[in-house]
Amino acid sequence: MTTTWTILSTSDWDGSSNDMRILGEQAAVLSLSLSLILLSPGCRSADITAVESARMYFGDTVQLGTASEVPSRSGPSDSVQTAYGSSGVEGYVATVYCKSKSNLFPVRVVMDEGFQVLSAIVLSYPSHRGRRVRSPGFSKQFRGKGPNDPIMVGKDIDAVSGATSSSSAMANAVRRAIRTAQRAAMRRSG
Repeated sequence: MTTTWTILSTSDWDGSSNDMRILGEQAAVLSLSLSLILLSPGCRSADITAVESARMYFGDTVQLGTASEVPSRSGPSDSVQTAYGSSGVEGYVATVYCKSKSNLFPVRVVMDEGFQVLSAIVLSYPSHRGRRVRSPGFSKQFRGKGPNDPIMVGKDIDAVSGATSSSSAMANAVRRAIRTAQRAAMRRSG
């Protein structure tokens, strides 16, 4: 028997059953992990490119500028790219690395032209301990945050139980991504 699925809406996916709107020959509940990989606007995969991240928010015609690299003392360089649309700058896509208790992990942050966060996702997490920092509910807290927000665990971000260090590391990474994008915009205009 073949089942055909039609996805009606996945915007603002937070993993709740109300957000899954699927029509098919049979009603079924997909596993949360499969849903996150296939349906979420911030696909949780190390394979997603910066261009794919930008296109999820700015459309298929967006082009990314050359990456500005920011050397890091503790791991790979952070990078930010400007997203250009038909009317000019639409936003920024940053990939920053943060350190949990013992491991580095990459975070992708997509921002609008005013440096407001549209999406912040963990691209991959190298350890079992603290991996709940990848949860959609945690990542959702960063949406709408910008340069004037503290973006700190205990202030405007709630830590994930069992992933407190990684929660703080991700909050620091999002703040750093915003600053990096602002510096890149100043270099581009100046």
